[in-house]
Amino acid sequence: MTAKNSMATATSIGSGAMTNDSRIGYWSALTAFFAAIGYGVVQILQLTGGLTFPWDEIWIFGFSICIAPPFVLSMVALHQAMPEQKRIWTLSAIVMAIMYATLVTIVYPTQLAVVIPERLAGNLSAVQFLMVTPHTFMWVIDGAGYLLMGLSTLFAAGAFADTDSHRWLRRFLIANGLCNPLVFADRSEVEG
Repeated sequence: MTAKNSMATATSIGSGAMTNDSRIGYWSALTAFFAAIGYGVVQILQLTGGLTFPWDEIWIFGFSICIAPPFVLSMVALHQAMPEQKRIWTLSAIVMAIMYATLVTIVYPTQLAVVIPERLAGNLSAVQFLMVTPHTFMWVIDGAGYLLMGLSTLFAAGAFADTDSHRWLRRFLIANGLCNPLVFADRSEVEG
């Protein structure tokens, strides 16, 4: 995409006309958003006892896997909409998003296709090492994925550093990225 096309894309997004790039970005971001809402609802139901095994894990891992691909696509669409001088930020965001999606795509299908069915069959010991529980390999991989997602949103926020019209978006991206210390603290908590 040339600088002229990039500016035209950015202009068309601001004017209300939807290009293919902006359409893909819009629907991808909306899909990731609703998957995140679903995840949040299931998380609350888990914590309150309103949803129990196996459905709690099926739903939470199902919604989780539905966040990753559209998140990456929304970052790609954002990159396409940016002028050349801001693309270092969005390209960095894409790299982090792809790393996030790769890691969590190892974790969630493993839980859905291997761990949950084996647990239902009474073979807990066969899959215990694959469960997403504190201080396990999958726990670390899942946490690393979320750290990378947070870094992705921090890099994306850099693309909006000098734009007042997108201040709210920049703040949300930064807020999401600043949740990283909470993820790290949760994943590194030492049991006593």
